[in-house]
Amino acid sequence: MARLTIIPSDTSVYVGDIWVQGLDMTGVPENIHALQWNWNDSGVGEIEYNDGTGNEVISELPSWATVCQGRFDVKLAELEAEAAAIAAAEEEERLLQEQADAMFNEAASP
Repeated sequence: MARLTIIPSDTSVYVGDIWVQGLDMTGVPENIHALQWNWNDSGVGEIEYNDGTGNEVISELPSWATVCQGRFDVKLAELEAEAAAIAAAEEEERLLQEQADAMFNEAASP
């Protein structure tokens, strides 16, 4: 698995190189600045606080982080489905245009 980063103030979750913003951060403690987690290392991460509390090294994800990751997964699936629908509509439009062009060229031929 890739690196997980949660930044509540930006309503953002990053998994690897993929970023989703505008996520519901309900349940995330207000004093969290960010969470960094890397599954490729030894399964440790760090929570950064915004209230002067020192950073905390963690060995398992807090439940609120798991919830945020789930929201990321749902939103990413929605975005991918939307992109696929747009691509399909564009392909359909291209095919219809090809048919119209062919009909026009056939009608215009002597």
